[in-house]
Amino acid sequence: MNKYLKTALVIVFVAISSWVSAQYNIVGEWFIVEDNDTSSFVFDTDGYVTMKTEGEVLNGHDYDYSGERAAAKYIAKYNGKICKLDLYILLLDNDSTIALVAPALIEFIDANTIKINWNMEHDEIGELSSEMLEQLRPKDFSDPEETAILKRFLKK
Repeated sequence: MNKYLKTALVIVFVAISSWVSAQYNIVGEWFIVEDNDTSSFVFDTDGYVTMKTEGEVLNGHDYDYSGERAAAKYIAKYNGKICKLDLYILLLDNDSTIALVAPALIEFIDANTIKINWNMEHDEIGELSSEMLEQLRPKDFSDPEETAILKRFLKK
């Protein structure tokens, strides 16, 4: 294969990869309405997540978690329309000890709608190995009681 064709193929691959990454990204504000209550999650570019529910705002950078200062951070790993997301609650006054890890599975229905299944109902505490995260992570969206649809908040 000549040098120019190889270069062109690499450029096309990078452009397609960038387009897919830009199209499916968790950064932004996402909301859900359940039982006439609106909750939202704001995922920022620095890896923090702020949660707003029932009139209460839990600022991802610094908020009260069971009487201790905490931060909420996330790590997102994208594979096309599927995203593995891990939420970490870090105790700020305790050398950022991990108090809770909540692994999630996300599917992008479109760029502004996601389906999420989040496991916050486990007994594991502290830093978890990647094997343990995968064991705790939901495998699919088959249980409607555990799956939620979130919409991206779009400013008008």
